[in-house]
Amino acid sequence: MQKILGKTVADRLTAFDLISFMQILPNPDPVLAKLGKRISAYDDLLYDAQVRSCMSSRKAGVLKLKFELEGKDADQKIIDFIQETFDRFNYHKLFRKILGCVAYGYQPIEIDWEVRKGRIVPAKMEAKPVEWFCFGEKNELRFLSRKHPVTGEELPPMKFVCPTNDETYKNPYGTSVLSLCFWPAMFKKGNFKFWVAFTEKYGSPWLVGKYAPGTSNENQNILADQLENMVQDAIAVVPDTSKIEIIEASGKGASADIFDKLKDACNADISKAILGQTLTTELSSTGSLAAAQTHNEVRKDIILSDARIIEETLNQIVRWTIDQNFGKDVIAPAFRFSEPEETNKQLAERDAILSGIGVRFTPKYIQRAYNLGEKDFTIVEPQQSLFSAAQPQTLSIAPDIIRANYSGGRPGLKDLLDRAASRAFPPELQQKIMEGILKPVFDLIEKGESLEDIYEKLGELLPELNTDELEDVLERACAAADMYGNSGGKI
Repeated sequence: MQKILGKTVADRLTAFDLISFMQILPNPDPVLAKLGKRISAYDDLLYDAQVRSCMSSRKAGVLKLKFELEGKDADQKIIDFIQETFDRFNYHKLFRKILGCVAYGYQPIEIDWEVRKGRIVPAKMEAKPVEWFCFGEKNELRFLSRKHPVTGEELPPMKFVCPTNDETYKNPYGTSVLSLCFWPAMFKKGNFKFWVAFTEKYGSPWLVGKYAPGTSNENQNILADQLENMVQDAIAVVPDTSKIEIIEASGKGASADIFDKLKDACNADISKAILGQTLTTELSSTGSLAAAQTHNEVRKDIILSDARIIEETLNQIVRWTIDQNFGKDVIAPAFRFSEPEETNKQLAERDAILSGIGVRFTPKYIQRAYNLGEKDFTIVEPQQSLFSAAQPQTLSIAPDIIRANYSGGRPGLKDLLDRAASRAFPPELQQKIMEGILKPVFDLIEKGESLEDIYEKLGELLPELNTDELEDVLERACAAADMYGNSGGKI
């Protein structure tokens, strides 16, 4: 039973299919099949401005991601060895080579190995033309050499790595993005050809020459030649009996718009094929900020998918490097992409407001909310103020301050004022009054749907806050201070 479960039953060698009688698999690309061309037919598409722009945007999105080598359980010496080996390469150029598989579906990359400091390391990684390669019956990459131009020849192990885009068992060639752009780009190219002819015909005014009855054919031809020269040089010499009229082509604006709309439709299809959306490359009069942000998120998902292709390709080369130098059982480090963390501006502004009115956040909240490490920040307890919701803390007074406020064991003026203020407005009374005033504010912040909503409702709430008790305490404190000052400090 185990022998049956461990054996592949359905493959090309056992399936009844016309392809099963061939030694190689033809590229199933529907565009190439209809045109009867090789995949190199897509090369010209890269010179289309829209295709080039979208492909550059897609690659640039990958290049801005954070890229690093993760060791996990790997030995530190091996991590340092891999880091040193791959730092010799230009990562950006290497990424662009690997992402050639997005354009064509697959991208063979040949690796040249060399011995350096007693270790076998990759010395060169070069992307080779895709039309030089095919896939065999077992989905293996084969080289169409001069000796084997039809079936291709088998490749040596650890010599070629071939990243692919959305490959399947049925289609190991992957999905070519340029295949999806082919017809829109061709229609746009033909559209420009007819658009230019239309502009030449109707963009300039028509010159109509009139001649007198009985004019000979020779003189008529001379007049036609003069009109042709006039179109180019705006100068003509005609007989006095001839007449030239200039007629403007009117009513052709709607016809010209058809060409413009066709061009926009083709560009939109190209953008969707490459980036999955249109609003990051095409301006729309009916678009919105929310729609643009949604489209950009779609683009980010595609970029992250491309990053995974680069990870798999480089980590395969890392694995081969470890196998040749340390053995197949040794744990290998891995390259990883990560998206740059963006601080939530609304969350930061909300927390700043809460902190300003006395709310204190725990280290665990700060780590979770802002994706910070435990050692990435410190919490400094601010001085307590009248508007602080936290419990007052006991403050220690330095000896020099005590000596400055006391003379001969008698309390100084500053200390007396502090004692009077403490008796008139003790911390417990401060807490009670401020809790009564700020409770509606806290409730508003907790129930607020957004920062803008809090701002708007806060303006409506402030006039309704009950500050009578606070005003009474302050009035009594001011009166006591005034009486104390008038008495010369004898009360």
